[in-house]
Amino acid sequence: VVGARYLTRTFASDVGDDVGGDGAGAGGGAKGDGATSAANAAATAAAAVLAGSSSSSSSSDDTDVGMLPSRNSIIQAMECYNQCYPLDTDDGDRNERNGKRVIELSLSLPNDGGDDGGDGNGGGDGALSLEYQPGDSVGLIVPNTAESVEFVLDVLAKKKVHAKNGANSGSSGSGSGSSSSSSADDDLAKQWVSIDADHPITIEEAISYHVDLCSPIKNKRILSFFATVAAGSEETNNQEEEAALRLLASKTPDGEKLFVKLVEEQRLTVYDILREFPSCRDVTLEGLLSALPRIAPRYYSVTSSPLANGKNANARNNSLTVAFSVVDYLTPSIAGTDFGRRRIGGVATRYLECLSSSFLAGADSSSSPRYKVKIFPKASQDFHLPHDLATPLILIGPGTGVAPFMGFLEHRQSQIAAMKDNTHAKASVEGTWRGGYDLEENEVPVTTSDGKGLNAAADYRHSRGIGEVDLYFGCRHADHDWLYEEEMLAMKQTEEEGETNGGGVLANLYTAFSRDGMDRVYVQDKIRGDAAERFRSMVLDKKCSIYICGDGNAMARDVQEAIVEVLAEAKTIGGDTSKAKAVVEKMKAENKLLLDIWS
Repeated sequence: VVGARYLTRTFASDVGDDVGGDGAGAGGGAKGDGATSAANAAATAAAAVLAGSSSSSSSSDDTDVGMLPSRNSIIQAMECYNQCYPLDTDDGDRNERNGKRVIELSLSLPNDGGDDGGDGNGGGDGALSLEYQPGDSVGLIVPNTAESVEFVLDVLAKKKVHAKNGANSGSSGSGSGSSSSSSADDDLAKQWVSIDADHPITIEEAISYHVDLCSPIKNKRILSFFATVAAGSEETNNQEEEAALRLLASKTPDGEKLFVKLVEEQRLTVYDILREFPSCRDVTLEGLLSALPRIAPRYYSVTSSPLANGKNANARNNSLTVAFSVVDYLTPSIAGTDFGRRRIGGVATRYLECLSSSFLAGADSSSSPRYKVKIFPKASQDFHLPHDLATPLILIGPGTGVAPFMGFLEHRQSQIAAMKDNTHAKASVEGTWRGGYDLEENEVPVTTSDGKGLNAAADYRHSRGIGEVDLYFGCRHADHDWLYEEEMLAMKQTEEEGETNGGGVLANLYTAFSRDGMDRVYVQDKIRGDAAERFRSMVLDKKCSIYICGDGNAMARDVQEAIVEVLAEAKTIGGDTSKAKAVVEKMKAENKLLLDIWS
């Protein structure tokens, strides 16, 4: 991790001195007086907790590459964020904004060969092993939550101590006190185990990175497995707990209803089952490894272009950026009671927020710990920019769906800049000058026209022109979750640039803020509204490519319905919806309409 910043703004929270005060950095990047106090306080306090953990575990300074904070410090750091971002106040708008945090994270690229510059950032002369292009994603492998790992290791250690004491019963009794349990915990964590015939790993690593303790339970077979464990337990209430688990795992009407209310809606995990059902703590390591699925990687769209490396002031060269929403919400109450209302945090996103705390508090790379995370590339098959710069684009990305499009825009901007580069022209002048005196720098003006013919590819692209780009973006509040607002506005063409095909890469920017007015307006409404004629022209006349990216199948469906409605109004289609649908299906078949949708 070599950089991070909040893309959301105006967090509303009462911040106390016990969580670090107002902070000193610019971590929130918000509008308004004191708007980022909560962001700075949380990040500053969390960074201090993590730095204390790192410095106490190593004689090196706390910017050493690869050091990871202790699990206990991660638990404390997350509590800093919980205090600064309460979700259960009487102010619904405040709760919503506190729970809506979006982060842009900068990651250094792995370096497989040669010098890495000494800082672990892949900044040396070696070859980078991870190559990407805009539209690709990066997979991240993160551990189970610190609390769950600590709990399960303790459960397994106590089981080991209990078994040992049982075997030694009747001998000169040594007690099974806490010191014995703690020692067993440490010993157990460092023991080795082989999984799937891979190279051996420690039990601690197996519990941290392999068995999934924290994802909401979706497969009832897991509940059946724990019911069997409970049946063989010596716990006092094991029969009641076994019956409850078998009911939750059943397909009876009562069982199905309870599963929805108690498991699905409350987002129960294996960690929750072990906490709430003591008889399940008789589970063995072998049982966990065989019954539980592996932790699934988390995928995030790349928001940067390899042609424009290190754009983030906190980032370094040979890095890429991703953007993600921090998962942080309360479950519903159960039947109107005080039960439920559990605070649920994303296993990956809250962990990454913690590791990024120093950057989020405003520190730069030189003074921030550079914690390592496990990443791998996930190339997209077709969600890439067209090879031809002359192809116009319509990009539709509400919320974090805009993430890959920021990479698209940055990439195209870099391509345009390369076309304007007069390096070839300068080389031509310098190589053919035969004057008898020296010229001062810039004494002979050189333009791109002087280099005509020196770069055939650039000449061809320039003769074809550059396709226009329209971006549709939507969020709830313009002052809170308009992601990349400054970048979008900076990329917007002026009228003069539009006429001369100038530096602004965005021809049109359409924004929809669904909670800022009396009526809820979404990106599909913008397509149907004032932009309808422009949309039809881009599709039917200019033969643009359309990209749709975002969270939720409903959004993609609604956007495609709006596209069909707008196209149907064209004179050449005459209101025939079936013809408009045929146009859309033809575009999909030709990879001219591409979707990247997740749920």
